[in-house]
Amino acid sequence: MPTWNSSLLTTIATGNLVAVSTYLQPVLDNIWSLEAFYKRPIVYPVYVGALSATSATSYTAIASAILYLIPANVARKSAVYFEVVGYSSSGSYTASFQLTQGGSAVSGSEVTTTATTATRLRSGDLSALLTSTSETTFGVEYKMSSGSGSTFLVRAFLVVVPT
Repeated sequence: MPTWNSSLLTTIATGNLVAVSTYLQPVLDNIWSLEAFYKRPIVYPVYVGALSATSATSYTAIASAILYLIPANVARKSAVYFEVVGYSSSGSYTASFQLTQGGSAVSGSEVTTTATTATRLRSGDLSALLTSTSETTFGVEYKMSSGSGSTFLVRAFLVVVPT
């Protein structure tokens, strides 16, 4: 792509529009391709700390799992998913994770697994539930739903996919 240099400025100053368009077309092509760029998912980390574990049978908040954002700005024209990488200490136990907004569970965000190795889990689309127009705190809670083993949280994200 041509760069903005003195010959381009001279071409513009003399009014040679055909020559100017040869310089500007690559720029316009790049601008038009930005639409594809902005359709890429945006990942907001909620928890990226050290491996965290619990054997609690009721939901326990992870104090270091915090994300601040304005939900309505993020959810507008986007699908929003709660995504977790986690696992259970045994295949016969169920590990559960959920997203919280302002300290309360976000309906439909719970994901579960019986996997014994780190597994990526994703909720359904939560965008219809994220309507607050003021800054909100998001967090993660986890528990051992069944059995007496441990639930392990590796990472948690809010994934925004523009529609």
